[in-house]
Amino acid sequence: MDRSENGALLIVEDSDEDYALALWALRQAGCARAIRRARSLTEALACLCPEHAGALGETPLLDLVLLDLNLPDGTGQELLLALRAAHGQALPVPVIVLTTSSNPRDVGEFYQLGVSGYLVKPLDRERFAAQMRVVVDYWLRTVRLPPAFLPVAPCPEQTA
Repeated sequence: MDRSENGALLIVEDSDEDYALALWALRQAGCARAIRRARSLTEALACLCPEHAGALGETPLLDLVLLDLNLPDGTGQELLLALRAAHGQALPVPVIVLTTSSNPRDVGEFYQLGVSGYLVKPLDRERFAAQMRVVVDYWLRTVRLPPAFLPVAPCPEQTA
């Protein structure tokens, strides 16, 4: 099954305000793809690991995950470790950490866990929108992603 230009994005973010800002910035960048949200580690695992979700429905493939580090029931690190364990040490989709932490230890740790990028969210709304334009241009318009090797489970909540 090939990834298509209609693949969805998953934002793993528990903060309603940060989610709304990311959604706004992606739309400002011209991202017309479906955007899904997971508010917790549990919801993210349900979206990304079939064994956590039960029966799979007919859903678009995910082309990109934007991941916050701190979730109400776990961490971004725990999500990445679970994904690697479920998918033979390879992440099933490019994952970009989107956080306010610029701690070099965090940056190094997450690259060791296989993330494709680590972005520190600027505090300024317009700079954040510019950052998301770069993400959209690179990951959704420029890079050719490999064929998908797993169907993605329906997320608990879907946002168009």
